[in-house]
Amino acid sequence: MIGGMCMQRGKLKIFFSYFYKTAKTKAMLSEIIEKYHLKYRVLIIDAQCDDTQMNQEIIHMNHIVIDDQLSFNINSILKMNPEIVVIDQIENFDLYSIEKLLEVGINIYATLNVFNILSMNQYLSEKFNILTHEKTVPDYFFNQADEVEFIDIPPKELLLRLEPYEQYQWVTEENLKYFRTIALDKLIDHNKYSHKKLIESNLQFLVCISPSPSAIRSIEWTARNAQAFYASWKALYITTNKHKNNIQDIKKIEEYENKVHELGGEFVRITANNIDAAIIEYAKLTGVTNMVIGKSRTVNYRFPFRLTTLESKIINAIKGIELHIIPNYDYGTKKYEYKPKKTSSRVWKDILLSVLITLFATAICFLINFNTDEFNEGLIYLMAVLLISRFTKGYIYGIATSFISFLIFLYLFVQPNFTFNVSQVDSWVTFGIIFITSIMTSMITSQIKSDKESNVSAITELEKLYTFNQELLKVDDKLEIINLMKAFFKNEFGGESTFYDIDNNQIVNEPAQNDHIEAVQWMIINHQEVGNATKLFSNIDTTYFPIIISKKIIGAVSITGLNLQTFKDYDYLIRVILYQTGLAIEKETLKIHRQKLSEIASQEIVRSNLLRSVSHDLRTPLTSIYGMITTIIEQETITRDEIVNNLASARDDIQWLIRMIENLLSITRINQETQKVMKNLEVVEEIVSESVIRVRKRFPKAKIKVKIPNDVLLVPMDGTLIEQVIINLLENTIKHGKNVQNIILSVDDEQDKVIFKVSDDGKYIDLNKIENLLKDTQTIEYGDKGTKHSGIGLLICKTIIQAHQGQFSFYKNQENGITFYFTLPKGDHDEFK
Repeated sequence: MIGGMCMQRGKLKIFFSYFYKTAKTKAMLSEIIEKYHLKYRVLIIDAQCDDTQMNQEIIHMNHIVIDDQLSFNINSILKMNPEIVVIDQIENFDLYSIEKLLEVGINIYATLNVFNILSMNQYLSEKFNILTHEKTVPDYFFNQADEVEFIDIPPKELLLRLEPYEQYQWVTEENLKYFRTIALDKLIDHNKYSHKKLIESNLQFLVCISPSPSAIRSIEWTARNAQAFYASWKALYITTNKHKNNIQDIKKIEEYENKVHELGGEFVRITANNIDAAIIEYAKLTGVTNMVIGKSRTVNYRFPFRLTTLESKIINAIKGIELHIIPNYDYGTKKYEYKPKKTSSRVWKDILLSVLITLFATAICFLINFNTDEFNEGLIYLMAVLLISRFTKGYIYGIATSFISFLIFLYLFVQPNFTFNVSQVDSWVTFGIIFITSIMTSMITSQIKSDKESNVSAITELEKLYTFNQELLKVDDKLEIINLMKAFFKNEFGGESTFYDIDNNQIVNEPAQNDHIEAVQWMIINHQEVGNATKLFSNIDTTYFPIIISKKIIGAVSITGLNLQTFKDYDYLIRVILYQTGLAIEKETLKIHRQKLSEIASQEIVRSNLLRSVSHDLRTPLTSIYGMITTIIEQETITRDEIVNNLASARDDIQWLIRMIENLLSITRINQETQKVMKNLEVVEEIVSESVIRVRKRFPKAKIKVKIPNDVLLVPMDGTLIEQVIINLLENTIKHGKNVQNIILSVDDEQDKVIFKVSDDGKYIDLNKIENLLKDTQTIEYGDKGTKHSGIGLLICKTIIQAHQGQFSFYKNQENGITFYFTLPKGDHDEFK
C-alpha cells in the first residue's frame, strides 16, 4: 500500500536465449518502444543494442546509467513512478531489489542467457570443462517469471556474428547447438512450472554447513536439486559453546546465510554440544527426506581414529533418508598445522587453581596417613579431581590432575614410599580403578558443566517467554496487550517502542510525527523488518518489525536502540514476542467480532419474533373489525344497540392497534448497529407523572399508587422510550392481571442506578410462562377472561431497557401478585451537560 492505493504485483517478462548476440536486447527494446507510444511510463536501466536508430528512439525515455549495478537505488526508482522498468542482463542486478519492485506493482522487462541460470551455469561449466565467472540467477527466479519469450537464431548465423569477438573464439557450432537444446529444455521446464507446478513434491532438502569454504558448493547443489523437484530446502548451521568462531568464520557464515536466502532457501541456526546428534534430531523433527553434507579428503591429525563417521550415524538413525555427499575437489588433503596460541589469563588461573587444590589434597593425605589406609587417600585425590573439573574450563585440567595425583599417590603414600615400585597386585588394581574413575568423573563433570552453560541462554529466553505469556493471559484489552509488549521491549532493550495498528495494509493510528513513513510503508508492503540493524533503511535509528498472523499483517512495532549484534542475539525472542502479541490481539479482535455477531443474531431473533407476533396480533383485531363492519353493512334487521356495540368493539380493537403501532415505532428509536439510544438528563418525577396521566385517561377506574423519592432525581435516558415502558407495564397489569385491585408504581434511588417497579396484588401467574414471553413471543392464556395474549409488549420493554444498559426482570410477591422491575444506570451527568 503506497499513498493509500492497493498495489497488484508487477509482471516479470524475460527475453531468453542460449548465447550472446542473439538480439535479445533489440527484441526487448522494440516492444518497449511500442509500450512507450501507448503512453506507458518507462524507465530504462543500462539497456542499449547495436541498432543505432532504436537507440535514438529510446533516448527520449527515462534512462538511468548505473556504475554499480548491484546497489542501484530503489527509492530513486520509486520516486520516478514508472510502470515498466527495463533491465539488460538481469543477472548483474540485486534480485532482492528486483523482487521489491515487482511487489509494489512495477513491471520488469529483462534479458537473460541460459548459462546465467545457476543450475545451467554449473552444468555447462562441468560439461565443457570451462571456468566461467558469469553471474547467475537462481532457478526459482526464472521459473517464477510471468512470461518468457525465447529469442532464437540459427547457430550458423550466430557463429558468424561471434567471429569478430576474441573472447568467443572457443565457441563452435556444436557448442551452440547444445546450448540451444539446453535452453529449449529449460523453457519447457518453465512452462510446466507456470502451469501450477505439474510436479508436486513432498521432498524436503537439508544441507549441513560449516565455515568451510567448500560449504558454498553444497548450498548451490542443494538449491539446484530442490528447485528441480519443486521441493523446499533449508541450510542448517550448528554452533557450540566449546569452540568459538573467529571473525573470519562469522563473516563466512553471514555470507552463506545471505546466499541461502538469495537462492530461495531457509537458514536455520541452532546451538548444541553434540553436532552429530543435533543434526540427526533436527532431521527427525522436521521430516527431512534428503540430506546434503560436504566432505573433503582431509586427514584429522589430532583425532585420526574416529570410530563412526557422521554419514554412518545418519543412515543408522534415520530410516529411508537419502544422503548426498558433496566432495570438495578444491580442498584436498589438508595437513594439520600447529598454530601456537596466546595463553589467556583464564588458563593461568585454571592452572594455578589445579595446583593449589592438588597440594591441598596432598597435605590432607599427609595428615591422615597414619590413621587410615591407602584407599581413603585415593578418595581424597578423587575429590580433588571433582573440584578441579567443577571450577575450571574444559577436560584437560581434570584429566591432567588425575594422572599427576596418581603419580603423587604412588610415590608418597604407597609402600614402599618414595618409589614407584608397587609389589602388591591388589594395590595396582585398586589404584587403577581410582585412576580410571577420576578420569571418567572429570569428563562427566566437565560435560555437565558445559551442558549447563549452553542451556542457560535457552532457559533464560524460555523464562522470559513464559512470564510474558502469563501476563498476556491476565489482560483482555487490546490497549493493555500493546502496553505489556512495549514494557517488555523497554525492560529488555532500554529503547522506546511504538505500535502501529494496520488494517487492510493501511496504518490506522499513524503518529502525528513520523520521519520514517517511507520505511514503514516498505515494511507493510513486503512484510519484512526494516531500519537499523537490517539491510534496508539501515541509516535510520529505529527498527520496524511487522506483526504477521496467518500471512496477514495486523500491526507493526518500532523499537529504538537496537544494534546489529543485539538484533542477531535476540532475533528469535523478538519474533516470538511479536507473534504472541499478534495472537493475543487477534484473539481480542475475534472476541469483539463474535460479540457483534451474537448481537446481530439476537437482533435477528427479536425481529423474527416481533414479525411473527405482530402478524398474529394484527390479524386478530383486523379480522374482528372486518367482521363487525360486514355485519353492520349486510344485515338489514340489525338493531341500533347491536350497531353501537359492534362499533364500540371495533373502536377498542382500533385503539389496541394504535398502541401496537406505537410500540413498534418506539423500537425505531434504538440504533440498529450499536443497540443504544440517544440519552438526555430527564427528571424521573416528570416521566412517571406523564406515564400515569396517559394510562388514567384510558383506564379511569384503575387504582394506581405512585411512590417516588422526595429529592429531584435526574437520570440519563430517552424519556419517550422509558414512558413507553412504564405505560406498557401498567396497561399489561390492568388488562391482563387476574383479580387486580391495586397497582403500585415505585422508584428507588440506589448508589449507581435507579429502580422502577410496577407491582400488583392479583392472582398468581405461572412465572415460567412469563419467562418464556421474555425469551420468545409465545401466546399464553392469562387474565380475568382467559383470553390469549402474546408477549410483544414485554419483549419491547426488555429491548428498550437493554438499549439503556439496564436490566429488566420480574419476581413473585410474598403475598399476591407479581412485580415487574427495570433499572437505569445513573452514569456521569457531566457527559450530558
